[in-house]
Amino acid sequence: NSIGIEFAWLELTDLCNLRCIHCYGEFGNSVINKSRILSINDWKEIIDKLLDIDCKNIQLIGGEPLMHKDFMEILDYSHKKGFKRIDLFTNGTLIDETIAKKLGRYNINVRVSVYGHNPVVHDSITKVNGSFEKNRRGLELLKKYSVNTSIAIIIMKENEAYLDEIKKYIESIGHKYSGYDVVR
Repeated sequence: NSIGIEFAWLELTDLCNLRCIHCYGEFGNSVINKSRILSINDWKEIIDKLLDIDCKNIQLIGGEPLMHKDFMEILDYSHKKGFKRIDLFTNGTLIDETIAKKLGRYNINVRVSVYGHNPVVHDSITKVNGSFEKNRRGLELLKKYSVNTSIAIIIMKENEAYLDEIKKYIESIGHKYSGYDVVR
């Protein structure tokens, strides 16, 4: 009688396009060890093995998973293989019309990080100018294509004074506010 795995986190890449001040990873690091990057065939093999052991739920994470050059192919393959649940954890800045459409069609659950209600607060935490606007655009596209989206808010000293404003902002763009986590 083997021990079943119900849920697996697949860290597609340690690349990230943001440099968040609270991030625990070596993400966004320009020194990349190429031997650590899995090919599309490696990912397909991992996905097949998970299904072989009856794991029916996965979450695609990173870094920023959308930065993996084969992200769409990994998503297509996972969907085609019939996982019961596929989650995506993203910073939302790389979501375009094509990606949003597919996430909606495949019924993917998307969790998006939001750090502030305006560019000043958000971008001071991500350390990338323009990330607030890209995040907002991503959230608007997820809404447009009826993607099941939840918002991940991490509260830290840089944004703790703006909790009410962040909540209002999230609701103003048509998403549900569901609380926050405190930085670890």
